Amino acid sequence: MFNDEALINFHTISWMQVTHAVDHVQLGTDALRTAKRLQRRSRKCMMIAIILLLVIAIIIVLAVAIERADTEAVVGPGALRTVESKAAIG
Repeated sequence: MFNDEALINFHTISWMQVTHAVDHVQLGTDALRTAKRLQRRSRKCMMIAIILLLVIAIIIVLAVAIERADTEAVVGPGALRTVESKAAIG
C-alpha cells in the first residue's frame, strides 16, 4: 500500500515537473520569436541609417568637387594652388 502511494506521488511530481518544463519551453520560444523580430527591426533601422549617411557624404563630396571646379574655372587652373601655397608660406 505504501509503495502504491509513493508511486502515485512520484508520478504526480513527475507530471508537474513535465508541465513546468513545457511552460518554460513555451516561454523560451516566445522570447526567441520576440528577439528575432526586434533584431530584424534593429537591422533594418541600421541599414537605413547607413544608407542615409552615405547619401549625405556623397552630396557633401559632390558639393565640394563642384565648388572647386567652379573656382578653378573662374580663377584658372593652378591659381588656387598658388593662392593656397602663398597662404601657407606667409
